[in-house]
Amino acid sequence: MPTRDELLAAYALPDRDATRVRMNFVQSADGAVTLQGRSGPLGGDTDRAVMRVLRAVADVVIVGAGTVRVEEYGGLGGDDEDAAWRRARGMAPAPRPAVVSRSLGLDPWHPFFAKAEARPLVITCAAAPAAQRVALAEVADVLVCGDES
Repeated sequence: MPTRDELLAAYALPDRDATRVRMNFVQSADGAVTLQGRSGPLGGDTDRAVMRVLRAVADVVIVGAGTVRVEEYGGLGGDDEDAAWRRARGMAPAPRPAVVSRSLGLDPWHPFFAKAEARPLVITCAAAPAAQRVALAEVADVLVCGDES
């Protein structure tokens, strides 16, 4: 397994001013993205090490609403070593969490919001329930992107 420093070097961004999107997920050999309804059990030590490094170098980490609910997602921050690495590069101690949802079937008291090291983003559309947009705006910045989806 590569070391943390080797992974940081491999995923280093030469120019932090340029906008980039990275995507990472686990998948089984037969193409499944969940095992007994969860994605967590599919990943091994190397997967977790890569995820940790990708979060360390990210400004925002986007998670699907279903993953937030099923995986009991809490804060995205790494450990003190990750926070120090980020601060040394002029970054916030942890990436900002974001969740994408049309239905907004999320509890404002969910650990995703309650344990967030930075104010979360909720990305939704105008057709999402207005009352739920207001409720989530108490714990997150709600971005309305699109009318129906």
